Amino acid sequence: MGAQLGRAPRLEPSRAPRRLARDGVHAALAAIEQGSTEELTLGELARVAGMSPYHFLRVFKRETGLTPHRYLLRTRVFHALALLRDTRRPVTEIALDVGFGDLSNFIHTFRRELGCSPRAFRQTTPGEWAAANRRAQGAQ
Repeated sequence: MGAQLGRAPRLEPSRAPRRLARDGVHAALAAIEQGSTEELTLGELARVAGMSPYHFLRVFKRETGLTPHRYLLRTRVFHALALLRDTRRPVTEIALDVGFGDLSNFIHTFRRELGCSPRAFRQTTPGEWAAANRRAQGAQ
């Protein structure tokens, strides 16, 4: 007698809606990576993901731990890291090329994400940068 009286059998919740949501977030991540230098709106990203803007915002945050805007800014900063490391182009030019509207916003975001200014990053060696990051992570 495996069945219990008085209780409805437990049904496995469908995983399909969650998988569809995750696929939508992956599509939005790809759109951010490809269009990070452009102005991307929440509505555009939600359309790519096939969701309403409100639902997309909730699902994106649940899946990535970041809002779409924060992910976009972080993507731009990481693109700037490569340019700062591999070129001698002016910081202002790099900021505009990776999608920031002005130098002040770029420097503020860069400092918030990495803990130093773009100029300070450019002046450190990779070994010094790695050591500083290990110390910073150990202090947390």
